[in-house]
Amino acid sequence: MKSFEDLLASKPTIITVEVTPPKGADSQEIIGRAKKLKGLADAINITSCPMAKLNMSSVVFGHLLKTTLDIDVLVNVTTRDRNILGIQSELLGAHALGIKNLVSLKGDRMSIGDFPDSAEVFEVNSIELLGIIKNLNTGLDALGRGIKGGTDFFSGAVLNPNNLASKDNLLRRIKKRQQLDVKFFLTQPLYSIDKILAFGDLVGNTDIPIILGILPLKSRKMAETISKGLPGVEIPTRILDRISELPDEDIRSYALENSLTKMEKVKDSFAGFHIMTAGDLTYAKNLIELFNKS
Repeated sequence: MKSFEDLLASKPTIITVEVTPPKGADSQEIIGRAKKLKGLADAINITSCPMAKLNMSSVVFGHLLKTTLDIDVLVNVTTRDRNILGIQSELLGAHALGIKNLVSLKGDRMSIGDFPDSAEVFEVNSIELLGIIKNLNTGLDALGRGIKGGTDFFSGAVLNPNNLASKDNLLRRIKKRQQLDVKFFLTQPLYSIDKILAFGDLVGNTDIPIILGILPLKSRKMAETISKGLPGVEIPTRILDRISELPDEDIRSYALENSLTKMEKVKDSFAGFHIMTAGDLTYAKNLIELFNKS
């Protein structure tokens, strides 16, 4: 198995696919579905209770997926659920299981999930989490005290490129994370090719690889939900209008074609693509196969 780090450094276009752990203790069904990605995806990104809904630990599921399928994983770590002690404990455990690639996130608010009245921790923010990871990589805990055996995490973060009006702020965010040894970025989805290319031009001199988020709008309901409920993500009116005009059975094909066209036109501006298909891994497989043929 080639590591995600090595592939990111050597391949002109990297492909990662998002997979959410099961809601339950049985991981075999999702691992079975993920097998279709072997040989197509370069790595699988494991979410951590997205939308504040209950799922198996991203670290544990990432380990199971990596060892079963012999494919590298990116494990999401949020600051929502644990204090500083718990975060460090989880990270050390992840490293012991061979998990090296981390994506630092704040995490979705509890109010939108399964347990809306449950307490949120947020003792540290995503920037401070990156600092903790940097410390562990140098053999220190969050207080700067030595630990027995440093880590060698490959640290990643998330960018939202939708608001290009705040260009200076976006570049400051990138620089600040670069100072914390971030090695790659995943982005939120962008739907306007013009905006994607403008974003690519803006970050073109950034030394850190940026992997563009691709979220196909596979149904009318999905398009409406994302346009209204995913903060900071904008869908052009022409795309929403087109989806509203199409028969239900044609929307999936349109979304596939739209995503493929976007990937083909902007591939030279980014290190690769991060494909999010809401658990539909056959759809992800089809998109990657079509892209590889293009």
